[in-house]
Amino acid sequence: TALFRVQVLANGSILLRPLQAAPAQAAAAPSPAAQASLPGRTEQLGFRPPDMQALAQLLRPGVLDSLLQGLSASAPELGALQQWLKLRPSMAQLTPEKLQQAMHRSGFMTENLLTQGLGGGLMDLKSVLRQLLRSGATDKDSLLSDSLDDIESRQLLASESLNGREWVFSMMLPFADADPVALRLVRGRRQPGQDKPPLVIHLHTRNRDLGEVWLQTRISEQTEVDMVMWAEREDVAQKAQAMAANLEQELDSAGLHMTRLQIIHGQGPQAPMPYAPPDTGSLLDVQT
Repeated sequence: TALFRVQVLANGSILLRPLQAAPAQAAAAPSPAAQASLPGRTEQLGFRPPDMQALAQLLRPGVLDSLLQGLSASAPELGALQQWLKLRPSMAQLTPEKLQQAMHRSGFMTENLLTQGLGGGLMDLKSVLRQLLRSGATDKDSLLSDSLDDIESRQLLASESLNGREWVFSMMLPFADADPVALRLVRGRRQPGQDKPPLVIHLHTRNRDLGEVWLQTRISEQTEVDMVMWAEREDVAQKAQAMAANLEQELDSAGLHMTRLQIIHGQGPQAPMPYAPPDTGSLLDVQT
């Protein structure tokens, strides 16, 4: 009887590693390559690209809904998935309260809430995806697994940024009637003798009705708002420009002051962190 462990590498390839040597090899000295440890879970998550493409694909309208058809009526994961889907807001009805709830149910902060005694009974996406993967009742296991990796890689990045020069939090906002929106919050560390750094909010979506849209909002002094919007479609940029006065009134009613609103017809900023997958056959020294 030979026992093996399945090891999934960061590039997607799979290795079978023997857990015990064959009798004929028992006396042979292990090679340095056999002793070298392969990248663990943390290292693998650190290699993932920053765009969360798998999670964006999973959260498109209809994708998770289609999984309901393949689940048994008595399956425990069926109720969990149905409940999470019902809690998704529509884009037109998004409010600050619903945004906060969506962030709590995203799976990015469930463990932290549980440590504070606040996550009891919380229906979060990460838990739902794990239940679906354990059940093995869907044909989208690869997409579910990649989406989980997207969530946990963003958790890892947020955890590492806590001790860095800036704080970064990234997630996907799901909607019942629209494509998801990538949300990234960035705030630099306050230096001695300096004012509190502004909070920068990056939004990006590929919307069926609006095309591809980017929005960068910088909030300083708690009330000063500077906004830049990019739209691939010229008609969308023109509509946004026509509604600029309404947006300024909405911000005024909320106690915020619009210092600048710039609307650009064209491509928005690219990924904040340049990324290229390692070449096939390359070696990564994860210990260093």
